[in-house]
Order: sequence, then structure tokens, then C-alpha cells
Amino acid sequence: MEEGIRFVGLAQAERFTLTDLCEPFGIRRKTAYNHLERYALEGFNALSA
Repeated sequence: MEEGIRFVGLAQAERFTLTDLCEPFGIRRKTAYNHLERYALEGFNALSA
């Protein structure tokens, strides 16, 4: 969950492109969009699932 929170925080800050964030987190862009959508719908608790 901690990595998910960090990823969403960085993505929300809009200092990096989503593509730039995906590599260090080891996820694909599709997965990144899924994380951001889950966060938008349910908040940080959704990232622990």
C-alpha cells in the first residue's frame, strides 16, 4: 500500500509524466491508470487491495 500511496501522490503532483513514473515503480501504464482510477473512486484504502 505504501508504494501505491507514493505513486498516486507523485502522479497527482503532475511533476512527472505517467510514463516516467511507471518505470521506477515497475508497472505498466495500464496498471497505473487502474491505480489512479481506483484511488479516484475509493481513496487510498482502495490501493491496499
